[in-house]
Amino acid sequence: MHRPTPPLRRFLVGAPLLLTAALAAPACATDPADAESGTGTVVSPVYMGDDILADMGVADTPGLAEDLKREFQFTSVAEPYPAGDVAACKGFVEASDPIKAIHDCSCDECGDLQRQCDALEGCQEIARCAIEIGCSDPYSCYLLPVNGKCIPIIDKWGNTGLHTAISNRLGECTTAKKCR
Repeated sequence: MHRPTPPLRRFLVGAPLLLTAALAAPACATDPADAESGTGTVVSPVYMGDDILADMGVADTPGLAEDLKREFQFTSVAEPYPAGDVAACKGFVEASDPIKAIHDCSCDECGDLQRQCDALEGCQEIARCAIEIGCSDPYSCYLLPVNGKCIPIIDKWGNTGLHTAISNRLGECTTAKKCR
């Protein structure tokens, strides 16, 4: 015979979960559209101020506000060399460059990612720094860095931006393919 759980006991069993969820996301709210369905999707609050750059204190920095507001245009990116041209990829870096061996291996093993990275100045800077200090993923280059040298470079290009994302994928590929 099945006996129903008393209401107070059901509440107390679920209370730690509710408290944990409330503490984990204090700045978020449940999407009202999901309240009826019971999915409880957590959404980030929307900024409602006039100018977030001014509120953050960066609007007065010469050129910074314009740089942050400028949209990235994929059509403005020049192809560094034709897709699939391994010789051109290997020729992209000077023979005397300390990263030459890793770049050449990456051309052989991670060709399309290397071409995408070579097309973006920020990705080139991040990838070079990662090779120089010996890190190859977001944890060893930024979150728990082996050396803090790359942090300002990653921040310069946006730690969640396109340049960083491609350099992360390239680092994963070159590590998996034993280029480093």
